[in-house]
Amino acid sequence: MPLARDKDVAVSPDLYSAGLGTALLVTGSSKQQSWGKRWLSRAGFDVKGAANVDDTLRHLADMRPSVVIVDARMRDVTGRSLFELVLEKRRNNACVFVLCKSARDMEDVARHEDAEILRKPFNWQLFSQRIMRAAAMHNMQQELLHARKALTAARLDATSAQRHVLAMRGIDSLTGLPGRERFINHIARLRKSAAENSSPAVLVLGIDRFDLINDTVGHAVGNQVLHQFAERLHALLEKDDLLSLSDTSTLTATAGRVAGVRFGLLLSVTNVDEIQRIADAIGSCFERPFDSDGQSIYLSITMGAACMIDDRAPACNLLGLAEQALEEARRANVRLEFFDPSSANQRARSLMIEDMLHTALPRRQLNLAYQPIMDFHGRSVVAAEALLRWSHPEIGEIAPDEFMPIAERTDLVSDINEFVVEEVIRQAAEWAQTVDAPGRIALNLSYAQLMAGNIVELMRQSLSRHSVTADQLQVEVRESDLLNRSESVFDVIYQLKGLGVKLAIDQFGTGAFSVALLEQLPLDTVKIERLRVNAPRHDRRSDAIGAGIVAIARRLDLSVTAVGIESDAQIQRLRNWGCNEFQGNFFSPPVAASQLTADTIPGMKDRFRSAAALRATGRHAFVPDMRPESRPLTA
Repeated sequence: MPLARDKDVAVSPDLYSAGLGTALLVTGSSKQQSWGKRWLSRAGFDVKGAANVDDTLRHLADMRPSVVIVDARMRDVTGRSLFELVLEKRRNNACVFVLCKSARDMEDVARHEDAEILRKPFNWQLFSQRIMRAAAMHNMQQELLHARKALTAARLDATSAQRHVLAMRGIDSLTGLPGRERFINHIARLRKSAAENSSPAVLVLGIDRFDLINDTVGHAVGNQVLHQFAERLHALLEKDDLLSLSDTSTLTATAGRVAGVRFGLLLSVTNVDEIQRIADAIGSCFERPFDSDGQSIYLSITMGAACMIDDRAPACNLLGLAEQALEEARRANVRLEFFDPSSANQRARSLMIEDMLHTALPRRQLNLAYQPIMDFHGRSVVAAEALLRWSHPEIGEIAPDEFMPIAERTDLVSDINEFVVEEVIRQAAEWAQTVDAPGRIALNLSYAQLMAGNIVELMRQSLSRHSVTADQLQVEVRESDLLNRSESVFDVIYQLKGLGVKLAIDQFGTGAFSVALLEQLPLDTVKIERLRVNAPRHDRRSDAIGAGIVAIARRLDLSVTAVGIESDAQIQRLRNWGCNEFQGNFFSPPVAASQLTADTIPGMKDRFRSAAALRATGRHAFVPDMRPESRPLTA
């Protein structure tokens, strides 16, 4: 059949401006190249030609054509049909048309659903119309796909913006309840406005063993349950009979999410019996199961309560006292415990420490000590953990375990963050210029520290100010601070990783630990808790668990640091597990930064010489010169 000439066809003017994209015409026939380019150009395509395999693949990569027309009989060097290769290599799901000269060609092409057949005789006038329609449909589909992606991105941005707005307002994004800081503000306002015959009281509800739910059905379902928990608590507070004292008197109540799986209830009460009644109603309410996709999930809760004792005490103290009562209830295995005023001595000390803590930083009473982290051989200090110390001129040394929980209940934790981050990075800059100094500094941050202020921006600015590379800093987060937490803390961790900071999970392997954390977080190091390290040497069960934990971490290419080393026998045992770094008083207690090199730590080299001598006599001891590649990666 003769090919139609230009004057024989009237082409729609719309085709010249259709903007159909690029068409790639692949054929070794100069005649088909000529006629194909003419008619495809008239249809609105930018046409490129290719006569061999190499040109075809290059054009596919560079041009990203919306349409490819390829001769069915063209093959690559292996004898494979070129159109099959085009189907694999095409971008943006380009339309593929195959020129078929025989029935066998059409049979080969028909086996591929994504390829369309153009059969002989080749009438390019008709072909161009058909290809034009296919390309127009393809472009519409691509535009729809891009629109869907843009809509999804916009929804994600809107969700993120909504969470940001809620966070700025002090609202927990998961439950819609006031967060801890806003809840404390509610306490302060209620204390000022409370009637003469009533006083503020806080009832804290803690969900027991919630980590089992996360580990069993996943964090997504766990978040759903927390959301339902908050809704049920809110609905309970709206019941008319719960807060009614009489026909004319009603209690006021405000709920909030004060920690990961802890909820606070702020009440204005006249006596303890009212708190007991409300606690009983709450306990009965949460005996009913929660539903998640048809699955019933039962929760048990423990409660702690406290009433305002001292009008001068900060509002956060009342919440803290209720949380102390909650912990006491758990220890006593009872549903509700009231804060015992007989513990006033401890409370008085806490208030005194809180008061002194406000002046500790300005008076330079806080400082950092550093405990070395030794390499596999025990010859070099490869890192150091920064440990916060408070030396008070009158009271003496105050342990971090005592003053940090107090700081975390107040805004003082932000000030401590600024001091610690600045001092650690300043020290890292100094050590970077010192021979035999540690290559990185480990900094342990609690959940409250991670969520207080912009810890990420603090580190970014300090790293830049001191010209310190981020990998000189290792942020350690306790495993217990990651379980049952909102996504916000994981966002902070990923932002820190984005700076280039090394990340470690501390105190791993005790309690209800979650191996999933090793997979979910961008970790560099796992630190084995001292309780695991100090387990009896001949305890086969404990030894198997410890070795298994280390083996998993090493298989994930994580460094493993054993903490709390006190003897060379422990080192040998932990090296057999696969640990490659060691920390503990066996090497050195925490010391001043000026003392932290292998030459200046008192007695370090003598300890290792002694250990080697013991082994030479046949006694079990740590051997400093064993090659690291000899250590096993499995239990």
